[in-house]
Amino acid sequence: MILGRKNQTDFSTDFSVDGINFHLNILGDFNIYNALAAIAVGQFYGVSLATCQKALEKVRGIPGRMEIVNKNHLVIVDYDHTPVQLENAYKSLSNSITGGKRDLLSFQLKSPR
Repeated sequence: MILGRKNQTDFSTDFSVDGINFHLNILGDFNIYNALAAIAVGQFYGVSLATCQKALEKVRGIPGRMEIVNKNHLVIVDYDHTPVQLENAYKSLSNSITGGKRDLLSFQLKSPR
């Protein structure tokens, strides 16, 4: 069974697999899916869940991908390129992270071609 949740206090993502709790230091439901894929590959090659857990806790975000730049006023930078990706980012930052607040500004600057 997989249970996922976002942690409001440190803006991380927690989930469990077969009773092992995983803590990701990155935001986004899509990162749970990425972690699950990595775990599945690891399990296929005989890597224990405990080893996967230790490795995934070391993962840090990539600048510009669900990057928290201000925790006091919760400013998050995410370079999304399609409407679907942008919608997924908004969903990932749902009530469990924003506490129900809906103040949001989103824009993207593109260079002329």
